[in-house]
Amino acid sequence: MLVRSFRPVGSAFASLILLSIPASQGLAWEAEGWQSTIELGASKTTGNTESATATGRFRAEHTTLDWRNRLRLDAYFHEEDDETTGERYVAGYQADRKLGEHDYLFGALRYERDRFSNYDYQGSTTAGYGRRLIDGERVRLDGEIGAGMRQVRIRTTGETDNEPVGRLAGWPGTSAGRSAKALASPTSC
Repeated sequence: MLVRSFRPVGSAFASLILLSIPASQGLAWEAEGWQSTIELGASKTTGNTESATATGRFRAEHTTLDWRNRLRLDAYFHEEDDETTGERYVAGYQADRKLGEHDYLFGALRYERDRFSNYDYQGSTTAGYGRRLIDGERVRLDGEIGAGMRQVRIRTTGETDNEPVGRLAGWPGTSAGRSAKALASPTSC
């Protein structure tokens, strides 16, 4: 039986994070053709039960005359009464080949590992067509439609399963930064 306790270190670490990083703090870095954001969050509660949560999120986008590349990394961890109850990691990459001012073709890769799901991992690849639907000074909206394949490894049996997937997504954004929200897609980058 493996018993682990990070209470002294975890409490000090959580306190340090809470003191140094306001909730949902976003950091941004821009270089030529690059836009990126880093978000870090943590919380710790005590009382009848003790819980700790930590999240991290990284987004980067590089744009050239003919291409746009997007990278996504997410991490989530939750512990309650010294027992891990949530742990999830997601990585995604999408390349867009511009066809004109508003149209593009895309290829996307996504990998997810969630310790508390029915799958050891999920990986997918999709390709399709995208169009900038709104291109205002302050607001942008891209719509995408595509298809691809997803592979999962079932946790209980260890078997892998392949299945086709569809992609229907909307990507709202502003000139100050991009906020990606997939409308309906298990494979959003």
